[in-house]
Amino acid sequence: MKRNNRILTIILALSLLPIVGLAQETLKADKANSEVTITGTSTLHDWEINVNEFSGMVEGQFQEKKPEISDGKMSFQVASFESGKNAMDKNVYEALKEEDHPEITFELKNTKLPHAATDNYDISVVGDLTIAGHTEEIEVSMTGQLKENQLKVEGSKSFKMSKFKVDPPTVMFGTIKTGDKVTVQFSIIYN
Repeated sequence: MKRNNRILTIILALSLLPIVGLAQETLKADKANSEVTITGTSTLHDWEINVNEFSGMVEGQFQEKKPEISDGKMSFQVASFESGKNAMDKNVYEALKEEDHPEITFELKNTKLPHAATDNYDISVVGDLTIAGHTEEIEVSMTGQLKENQLKVEGSKSFKMSKFKVDPPTVMFGTIKTGDKVTVQFSIIYN
């Protein structure tokens, strides 16, 4: 009888090992080693804005070659957007209604992440993007790389500002206008 109990205990312990190995982990965006930029056009020239302050997290199971992402959030501080041109920055803050909506946020709804055969793979995420108080569901495709509990994602997403009820900024009494379409480019490391 004691032998049967030991065998049962060993079988039970071994069956629980995969569950222990699949614990949920939370990885946070490493701002110092990440980069987010916004690019667009105007009637005068193309422009680029650096996003200097942001935070984010992803939650999931980050096993080698088989990551699973169950939750994720990003927050970008509008007042940290910097183009190198003070007048443009002020117009951007005004267009994005920074005083009332100081953050642009993205909240993950679901992820399409194939079980990768290598450390590199394609990721497609769907989530709610909120800009200037207006929320739209978007899909973003990116590439991912998982190494030693560090997840790196890179990609870009283009959309029209008017989709988020944002009037593209103008300067010089409307003689210089920015285009409606912007592209967000990102390379974010989570660890």
